[in-house]
Amino acid sequence: MYPSNYDKGFMNGLNVRNFPIEILQNGKGNTFWVNSVNGSNYSSQRGNFLHPFASIVYALTKCSANNGDVIICSDQHVESVIGVAGLNINVAGVTIIFLGHGTSKAKVDFSTVVGASLTVTADNVTLINPKFSASKDALTGPISITGAYCSIYNGEYYDGTGIDTTDCVVASAGATGLLIDGWKYFAGNEAGTQKNSNIKLTGVANATVTNINIVGNFLVGSINNATTALTNVMLQKVYVNNTNATPKPAIVLQATSTGMAKEVDLRIASGATFVSSVALLNWDLMCHGYNTGGSVGTQIGNAYV
Repeated sequence: MYPSNYDKGFMNGLNVRNFPIEILQNGKGNTFWVNSVNGSNYSSQRGNFLHPFASIVYALTKCSANNGDVIICSDQHVESVIGVAGLNINVAGVTIIFLGHGTSKAKVDFSTVVGASLTVTADNVTLINPKFSASKDALTGPISITGAYCSIYNGEYYDGTGIDTTDCVVASAGATGLLIDGWKYFAGNEAGTQKNSNIKLTGVANATVTNINIVGNFLVGSINNATTALTNVMLQKVYVNNTNATPKPAIVLQATSTGMAKEVDLRIASGATFVSSVALLNWDLMCHGYNTGGSVGTQIGNAYV
């Protein structure tokens, strides 16, 4: 029994597992399905649910800029990225949705070379429920964002046995308005190359990083803004535990970065340098640092760090 197809969309929008897919309403934009299990990349392939394409790369060639096009990845789809910019999301305004849950969730897997990467070079790109996995040690920036107003909702990243990603998400100054809402990092056995950071932001303006859960051993900082300052960054509901024994900070901020931090909980192995510098951010009363389990947190702010 096949599910129903509604090729004309929904007048009042549609929520799938509480994610609004408003782009489908009133027949706006095109919707393409991809499935590496039974899809094919042929010009005669329709790219619908019953006749999906085999890859996101191919589906992107069928999308038009700022047309509201959507790519839906079926559960168990695996997008294998084996080269530098092997998956280049270069179509402005496209939305990519990853279906499934747990081990069956559609995912992007990086392998073969340390430079294997997904690059977001177009503006207004949205990734919903993405899962990423590393099958190569010492990947250097597998998720690279240079386009403006990129949004990532409920992302997951998995390292593996003997595999550690050096810097996972890397966003540069071009990524104005970056939104990462929901992000969880799953470490492997941490027997690979020493990691530097999980989210690296360089000179990004008006970024929002919220609902974050990162636990792992990072040599620089779990969230890293070591060089060019951030402008008007929002850090909210961020939980970071940098287990590096040296210890290293949970968050590294360039001293002139500006913005707001709300409901931020940071844990390090010892000491009180939870963040390298409070910079010029405003830290609310719900921001705390910890260095042992079962302890009351120390408030983070100019008087405390």
